[in-house]
Amino acid sequence: MKPNADRVQRAMVWLGVVWLSLVTTPLLSAQQATNTLQGHTSSVGSVAFSPDGKTLASGSLDTTIKLWDMTTGKERATLKGHTERVLTVAFSPDGKTLASGSYDGTIKLWDVATDKERATLKGHTDMVSSVAFSPDGKTLASGCRDGTIKLWDVATDKERATLKGPPASRAEPGWGAVHCVTYSPDGKTLASGNQDHTIKLWDVATDKERATLEGHTNAVTSLAFSPDGKTLASGSYDRTIKLWDVATDKERAILKGHTEWRGVIAVAFNPDGKTLASGNQDGTIELWDVATGKEQATLEGHLQLVCSVAFSPDGKTLASGSDDSTIKLWDVTTGKPEMVSVPDVIGLSFEQAESKFQGKLQYQRYAPVITGKVKIGAIADQSPAKDQRVPIGTKVTLRAEAPSIEVPNLVGKTVGDALGDIRSLKLNDEVKVGPNRGVDMWAPVVQQSPEPGTRVAAGAKVTITQQ
Repeated sequence: MKPNADRVQRAMVWLGVVWLSLVTTPLLSAQQATNTLQGHTSSVGSVAFSPDGKTLASGSLDTTIKLWDMTTGKERATLKGHTERVLTVAFSPDGKTLASGSYDGTIKLWDVATDKERATLKGHTDMVSSVAFSPDGKTLASGCRDGTIKLWDVATDKERATLKGPPASRAEPGWGAVHCVTYSPDGKTLASGNQDHTIKLWDVATDKERATLEGHTNAVTSLAFSPDGKTLASGSYDRTIKLWDVATDKERAILKGHTEWRGVIAVAFNPDGKTLASGNQDGTIELWDVATGKEQATLEGHLQLVCSVAFSPDGKTLASGSDDSTIKLWDVTTGKPEMVSVPDVIGLSFEQAESKFQGKLQYQRYAPVITGKVKIGAIADQSPAKDQRVPIGTKVTLRAEAPSIEVPNLVGKTVGDALGDIRSLKLNDEVKVGPNRGVDMWAPVVQQSPEPGTRVAAGAKVTITQQ
């Protein structure tokens, strides 16, 4: 008897092919990621460049901070000490100290030269969502879900002031939370973005609130001052970016283009002040022309939401951290994609091929329709071919050999049970009987071919001999 041919054909298609596809597809005139940094085991919530641009720091929900050498693109240190998720990192202006804030309610100061913790700042009663150094490096500001902003003396590691954030006008948890803090370039103003949809501007000299900016219709997730200090950009879950005139405290522009599920999580100005980057809930990054308020490009490549963006001091590279546990580096000057060689994966298993493409590809595998003792064959064909130079964004298709099926042990079973086993594996069957005898479903099987454990192609014939 032959199994249903259509089902076997469908099963062969599902069993024989999977796709590995590179993660970046450009939109508009989008630039490509020039490198992907992997090492964290959970979401990368924050990225920051050192002032000299030689080091990138990343904070992760895996509770660690990693320092990356920007010359080699390699991890150079992992800082451990927080007991909960690391939500924010920031370098001091002289680059000697790294501050980190965590879900554990603490702030840690790290010596960048030795990679050692030098202080733990305690005082907040909830998760620390943002830290920022003053331009002179003497003060560290921290924003917290407990609704406060604390100012810390960096020389003594002591708290010197607490600024009260928005009042908890609603009973819902976290309504008074401070999501982000940042200093103006002249150090005279501290801005905070809040869960209650507002932005507060604080006079650094007096530690007093001087203005409240209203206009967003959802939580303000991120803030950035332009390099000249004249403009404040704010990103929000309401899917907009607002540009505010710092001198008048008035809204001067709204950047729109973020559709449903594209709330803005992070914003950063290029050091030249002409471009603003925004990281979004849908995993994309937008580059905006600040003068016109128009989108310049969309950067695609992350698989989940983008939590943080930061420009290198020379403005040539944009770093992005994502919920997909990776950091991507983007060349924002040339728009030229990185060229890579296609590896030779013929004869490898799909698991082995995955390791060959690590850091460049996402692996997508389809479950087989056939169930039972089925083994997917080795890769027999790939396109593009090995050693071909292709830009990131190229799809590599791999096709496996026909799958094989392990023949079970049928001796001793009844003919009926043996036939059921054969057909469940989508194999063909033949029953040998003695002269002048018919097939007896209750008779025992005394012999089979091929032998138990032999691997055969789908649709192969298994012969059993009836007693």
